[in-house]
Amino acid sequence: MEKDFDRWNGEKKKIERTTFADFVHMREVWWCSLGVNIGAEENGNEEFFERPVLVVRKFNQDMVLVVPLTSQPKRTPYHFVFP
Repeated sequence: MEKDFDRWNGEKKKIERTTFADFVHMREVWWCSLGVNIGAEENGNEEFFERPVLVVRKFNQDMVLVVPLTSQPKRTPYHFVFP
């Protein structure tokens, strides 16, 4: 699969110019632009490189720790299924 780094770079520049003022809390699910990543890191999907994420920890207004979510079940010791 060919990765579209050029289109993601354009989207990333638009995101950088915006101000995010919503309140994010731990244990919430948000849509997040994860972008196009190198190697095995999780990529965003669709037009805006987005995917759902679970907010695990909020460090400050500008930084959170998230876990990318998927709709495709995976049967490995490193993946967990939540009903």
